[in-house]
Amino acid sequence: MIRQPRWKYGKLPPPDVAAAAKAKVEVMRTTKSATMTVWIVLFIILSSLEFSV
Repeated sequence: MIRQPRWKYGKLPPPDVAAAAKAKVEVMRTTKSATMTVWIVLFIILSSLEFSV
């Protein structure tokens, strides 16, 4: 008997769905880290302006 992949029995999502979900998570992580970087840079700029006055 040939063993079928698990996604054929409904235990795992099909490979294309899993790949799309993985890409979506990767985009969310990148966006989150970029947002944090922007806030940190903005804070540093504002802090340096406050101390230079």
